[in-house]
Amino acid sequence: MLSEVKDHLAHCRKTEEDLENERKSHAEELRQINQDINQLEDILKSLRSERETKKARLTRRIDELRVAMDQANESIRAADIINIKLEEGDGIPKELLDGPFNPSPVRPPVTSLSFLGNHFPFLPTLTMTPTSKTPAQDMSKMK
Repeated sequence: MLSEVKDHLAHCRKTEEDLENERKSHAEELRQINQDINQLEDILKSLRSERETKKARLTRRIDELRVAMDQANESIRAADIINIKLEEGDGIPKELLDGPFNPSPVRPPVTSLSFLGNHFPFLPTLTMTPTSKTPAQDMSKMK
């Protein structure tokens, strides 16, 4: 009976040792999982920050583009050159050949950048709203 108790105690120690090794193994796996989670959270935080930075930069550039489009519209209206057509032979605009003092009809401002094609994929959604100004207001800018 004493040998049976010793065998049983040995078996219990072996089981306890196996369980302790398994616990340590699981603890190491959990530590690695937590480390991976922390790294992924850092990456996600960095990507979100980068996305916000890019979004702010794009918003600023779109605002600059809108200002440039407004300025271009004003310049086009002031110079009255929106529909210049080049002659086949010499490349001189037909309006210049006809003379600078010929009256020409008022031309609408540029309201879309679709003529730029696919070079700027976000541009088709941009349109400019025409501002109503009198010719006197336009002339005041030229002084």
